[in-house]
Amino acid sequence: MANKHKILLVDDEKHILDFYGTVLTKNDFDCICVESGEAAMDIMATESIDVIVTDYKMPGMNGVELLEEILETNPTMRRIMITGSYGTNDQMMSVLDNELAHKVLSKPCGMDIFLGAVSEQIGKIDPETDS
Repeated sequence: MANKHKILLVDDEKHILDFYGTVLTKNDFDCICVESGEAAMDIMATESIDVIVTDYKMPGMNGVELLEEILETNPTMRRIMITGSYGTNDQMMSVLDNELAHKVLSKPCGMDIFLGAVSEQIGKIDPETDS
């Protein structure tokens, strides 16, 4: 059996983590859910993550700061930002233009759109670097 792709889901809202975590698990992804950018950094220090999906607005380290850190420490990791009404279109375009995220999704995001975005990023993982 092939290894499951590991997704790190970061959001300070537990119901969001529960919903998207369940969606990912039911679709045969290995999902780790954490409620802060700091916790995500701790996980990434010990786990090999294929795709990170992070919220934009969180207390402490926000999603942009988290993605900036990932871009510096692990630039090949596939990155998705998901945001509610907190970010303006210009801010979200800046996230994409600065290559902090490969994809930006709006909350609430339907299950099909969410799964499609994660699957799209999995498809872009370089098999040479995939462990």
